[in-house]
Amino acid sequence: MIFLEKLAKVLIIVFVQLLFCLPFAQASMNANLDIGDFVLFGEFYDEPILWRVININQDGSKMLFSERIIALMGFDPRGNAPGGRANQPRLDRGSNYYPESTIRIWLNSDQEEVIYPYNPPRGHPDGFFYPQGYENLPGFLTNFTPEEIEVIVSHTHRVYIGNLDIEVRDGGTKTYEYTPRTGQLVSNSAEAYYKEVTDRVFLLGAPELQLFVYDRGWSILKKPTPELVQRFPWIVEAHGFSPDKNHKYWLNTAFPPTNFSFLLVVGDGTKTYHGGYIGTYFPLDNEIGLVPALNISPETIAVEGEGTQENPYILFQEPEPIE
Repeated sequence: MIFLEKLAKVLIIVFVQLLFCLPFAQASMNANLDIGDFVLFGEFYDEPILWRVININQDGSKMLFSERIIALMGFDPRGNAPGGRANQPRLDRGSNYYPESTIRIWLNSDQEEVIYPYNPPRGHPDGFFYPQGYENLPGFLTNFTPEEIEVIVSHTHRVYIGNLDIEVRDGGTKTYEYTPRTGQLVSNSAEAYYKEVTDRVFLLGAPELQLFVYDRGWSILKKPTPELVQRFPWIVEAHGFSPDKNHKYWLNTAFPPTNFSFLLVVGDGTKTYHGGYIGTYFPLDNEIGLVPALNISPETIAVEGEGTQENPYILFQEPEPIE
């Protein structure tokens, strides 16, 4: 009898040790990502990037869209003439041809020194546009670990192009119809002139913003990260730039009637469009926000967190410190 009691105590101790010492609890909370979940993935300005899953693609990969504006940068510098297709406004204000834009090159670079085959994205000291450029900023993908890079899936998508670039289109029969109303951004996109590109990191187009954000009942408006606001005190002073205030950000869709304007989400709303609206601006403007998107592989699962904005999923375990 005494032997059985001692054996029972030993078994209880062993069970407790297994419960707390083995990764039993962690393994049981592995979770597949679903639309609407929040995820921490990569970092920028030394802070983790918070993303939301906005779509599950046909191949099962998950599309992530940054929950906040993580950077301010111009879309394309002045003087760029893709394929020689240029007029004076495009040379003065930058090109609205996304496939050869400097912002796309930077987003998809994993190099410390990004090579720009066209004009590098320097700042503009003339005072009309904010002076910061990103010519010397390491490529965006340098902010991800090798494990994170491995699960990023290349994404082939359509970008809608301006009238000056119709001759290099991959398809379409009509000009994309611009509207400031978020609920009408799909409009004639099935027929609009487009170019097909493949990216690891990309900006949403206007139709994607409607389908994967607005139509799901989520706000299209974005606020900057606190880390970003700290780096641009002159914008704080001039425009009240704040982590608590919505700010405009780029889309990848060209404004077709011009050769030098892109669509963007205007963050302050108007009396007509209380939820924000779609405006246009020049590509070289360096104070427009950057809200990236990317796809991760179908097999990617979460190992920690609840998938909420307050307790987002974490996809990879932090390595144990070496003593």
